[in-house]
Amino acid sequence: MNIGFLTDIHARIDTPQGRIDDFRTSLYTKLEECGQIWKEEGVEVIGFGGDMFDTPDPATSVVYDIMHILKSWQLPIIGIIGSHDHFGYQAKTLKRTAIGLLEKAGLIELIDEREGFQPWISYPSSIDNVVVRFVGNPHTYWLDKDPHNFEKERIAPEHDLQIQLVHGDLLDKTVIWEHVLVSQIHTASDLVLIGHYHPGWKDPITIRSTTFINPGSIGRLDNTGKHRIPRVCIINVKKDKQFTTKFRELKTAIPHPFKEKMEIKEEQPKDIEKLISLIEGTELSAIDIKSQLPKVAEQAGFSQEVIEKAFQLIEQAEN
Repeated sequence: MNIGFLTDIHARIDTPQGRIDDFRTSLYTKLEECGQIWKEEGVEVIGFGGDMFDTPDPATSVVYDIMHILKSWQLPIIGIIGSHDHFGYQAKTLKRTAIGLLEKAGLIELIDEREGFQPWISYPSSIDNVVVRFVGNPHTYWLDKDPHNFEKERIAPEHDLQIQLVHGDLLDKTVIWEHVLVSQIHTASDLVLIGHYHPGWKDPITIRSTTFINPGSIGRLDNTGKHRIPRVCIINVKKDKQFTTKFRELKTAIPHPFKEKMEIKEEQPKDIEKLISLIEGTELSAIDIKSQLPKVAEQAGFSQEVIEKAFQLIEQAEN
């Protein structure tokens, strides 16, 4: 059985200020290519790592287009809630979100241990009697605060594969904002597929008996990981928990659709320029900048006045 995985689509109606192309058109072209890849690879089911849209309530036309594309894939999609998918980290807000509409329409199944959701989903292959159990860590305010939050007990029998979908800062390297390293967690899952950290990392990482993969964001909103080409992951599942993985880079993706530098229209104090440089250099804008900027700036010793001004500039660039 072949499984496809992609994450962080970030569908939106307008183009981020830092991009030089038409974001919406580019994104839809890439998603159509994903559909072709699923056919070429004989994919039976798709795993999704969260952030289908860039805001919980995007324009109706954007929701319509995404629904049309997902329906054209003609495949079951199993996913989790991302940081941009609901309001205030509250699962109960899903009834007024776009991802909630997709779930109600039967275009995606969401995994969540909170009340009203499925805590895990079993998917049997049409051949070879292979069964995959999906579990998940949707995005929450507290997820990245403790390695224990990523631990999962085994739902699948020993001979079946357990895949864990994660939307959080579960990273392969130490950074200056709040995060958890893959080396810090112990989970019974055989494969952990990760979203939220947009640049992703190059290769799978196997620690103990668990393999961790983050292919990176499909919809790039900012000038981080500038040389990275968006890609999807294909997992070939065999009997007795055996599997292989490979990546498919999207040929329709523009190699570098960004302006080289954030534009600052007025002269700014050096501390503000230094803070903006820190953000770009650490790829901070590749995650949820609204929650992470104050933490990073405080650790770096910047004043509240500088933080607020830099925050305003970043918001202008993102919009």
